[in-house]
Amino acid sequence: MSKKIAVLIGSSEFPKSNNRLSVLKCPLNDVDGLRRTLRTPKQLDFNDDDIHVLRNEPSPEVLNRINQVFVDANREDLVLIYYSGHGKTALDGSLYLTCHNTNVDLLIGSAVDVASIAKCASMSRCQRVILILDCCYSGAAGEILSKGTVDERLQQLAQKEEGRGKFVMTSSTATQISTEKEGEQYSVFTKHLINGLNGAGDLDGDGLIAMEELSCYVQREVAKEAPHTPMHWSADMSGTLIIGETADGVDGRLLREQIRRTVDGLSSTDFFPNSIAEAVYTLLELPDGELRGKHHAHAELMTNLARRVIPVKVFIEKWMKLKAPLPFVEEPSEIQVEDRWEHVREARQHVFDLNLPSYLLSSKYRFLDWNPLFDEIIAKPLGLTRGSHAEDFVLELDNSCDVIERSRSTFKIGEVPSVDYEELRFDSSKFGMITFHKLASQISADNGEILAWSVCLNITSAEKWGLLWKHIGLRLDREVNWSKYAISYDKILLHFDKYLELIKAVVGMAGSAQVCADLGAGTGNVSFELLGASPTREVWAYESNEAMLERMRAKLKKRPEIVDRLFVVKGDALLSLREKGEGEFDAAFMVNSLYAMEDKEFCLREVYRVLKPNGVLVLSTPHNETDVLRLFAAIKACLAGKNLHEELRPHLEDAYARHLQMDQAIHEHTKKSTFQMIEAAGFRIEETIDPAYVGAVVIVRAVKRAEK
Repeated sequence: MSKKIAVLIGSSEFPKSNNRLSVLKCPLNDVDGLRRTLRTPKQLDFNDDDIHVLRNEPSPEVLNRINQVFVDANREDLVLIYYSGHGKTALDGSLYLTCHNTNVDLLIGSAVDVASIAKCASMSRCQRVILILDCCYSGAAGEILSKGTVDERLQQLAQKEEGRGKFVMTSSTATQISTEKEGEQYSVFTKHLINGLNGAGDLDGDGLIAMEELSCYVQREVAKEAPHTPMHWSADMSGTLIIGETADGVDGRLLREQIRRTVDGLSSTDFFPNSIAEAVYTLLELPDGELRGKHHAHAELMTNLARRVIPVKVFIEKWMKLKAPLPFVEEPSEIQVEDRWEHVREARQHVFDLNLPSYLLSSKYRFLDWNPLFDEIIAKPLGLTRGSHAEDFVLELDNSCDVIERSRSTFKIGEVPSVDYEELRFDSSKFGMITFHKLASQISADNGEILAWSVCLNITSAEKWGLLWKHIGLRLDREVNWSKYAISYDKILLHFDKYLELIKAVVGMAGSAQVCADLGAGTGNVSFELLGASPTREVWAYESNEAMLERMRAKLKKRPEIVDRLFVVKGDALLSLREKGEGEFDAAFMVNSLYAMEDKEFCLREVYRVLKPNGVLVLSTPHNETDVLRLFAAIKACLAGKNLHEELRPHLEDAYARHLQMDQAIHEHTKKSTFQMIEAAGFRIEETIDPAYVGAVVIVRAVKRAEK
């Protein structure tokens, strides 16, 4: 069960301030009035035990209580932090909330920094956070604050974490002073906040009080009687953040009944799926906050259907595109991305890569790995990533309703079958409708528990049968050659002096970067060089070919000193970077890999996204002037000079054949068009080395423009 938790802080007296902070008459009334409002049964419905009221407490007690609340909060809980008192800004623009022990000359040690509250929220599992600040910033009329400092600090709080809905309300802007009115019990801002929570804030009359409409109400009412303007910010909201209901919403439930009657009528017809009707009935039993928040998209569709905004056919089509919960769906993945490849190695079959479309699922039905044909036919077209739930695939099936219904009856807790098979139909944009016979089998761990699920998709029909098998042949041929090249890769290149010079030149452009991404890492040579160049550096190596990864793992066993700093991720960089948030890397490296990317522009945009502002991209790439024959002649001469040519000649020939196979991709772009792609993604090119690597590549060092 989710909970609503509130920390209400009122600071009105400041004995340590040397009379530089005036006594306030409203804060204690503000927190008491807000506490009574939050306890309203069935409307705001905060439990009295979950409301923490702090009256004139010192800053350590306030921050400790906030920290403890966030530590204890669960994922679906709602945490409300409210403050009424003086706000002070430091020279750097940091906003501090004054407390009973505050010394205005020593804010860091005697007041609560808003940034500290943000830090507590960012380290919590809680995904619904509301911060409301009723601050008298100056402490005396006429004090002028530096324009923008408070607003900027609050916006940083609201934008700090992705994927965790945060809502921030303030009583004024950075240059305004919040007011108390003579003879009033509450401050102007909190008076209207309480009125809004009591029902006046339901501006659209749907019986629900959303934070955004509550803020709009308070802003409108405060403007009528005070010279300051309340503000609000939100970040990464998944749906509408509902704090409560109105009395009408609690008593009437008119909209829910209207939806139920509409679906009851449609369920008597043949064209309205029973699975959708049952899902609607289930959702209608949820509390309004959960329905309008977590399931906002479904709620909006149901409302539009009941009010005849959309026809039934459109409703069904849109509903099927939304995610419907499947058994055992959990967030986040129980296997961390940096550990997944080790888990896969224990479970995968030797014939896995060159088989029919196949994949491995964890015991909780998340993709651990898949083979090249599943990647070609399903994963890339759908944009799937390893670590995502099988639900992402199931919902795209033409017969997804049947599969979902069957999964609920077949996969029950304590009654999971050892083997499962069924028909899947997938409408591919490239090959038309494809029919698979799915065969799924458990792989058991040593303790008897499920280690993984092995799933094979036998292709029984396809609308464009010939085209499908042509692509299957091309993809398998490409995969076999990459795997053969993985064996030749180190045997040849680690003896080629120009290759070692290329790696050192690229790594030398890393500067002081500490968290790096090696995209298209191959057997890990660039990653190892990066780690060797800095004892504190961390590298994430992305590679999709299993044979390359096996070579990397073998070498890693001989380098135990870097094991804890190298994180290996199996996957195409085009998709795998989606598991990373914005600004997580200091630098990214692509050594002779950009040319092999299917969508180079998209890849560069993804690299831009995951880099920090002023982060560095270093890449080497071939171009239309690259002379492959000249490059291999230089390799041959180098090997001959070391008396290794005859020994390594088969590997050299295999590598040359692979390069001929990639000839079109190697020569696709000019240097100029490559530079334009890099700049179009948002980078500023700061340095180039041309020619490099026997004239086969150009090296580019580019920086993410912070203003992009």
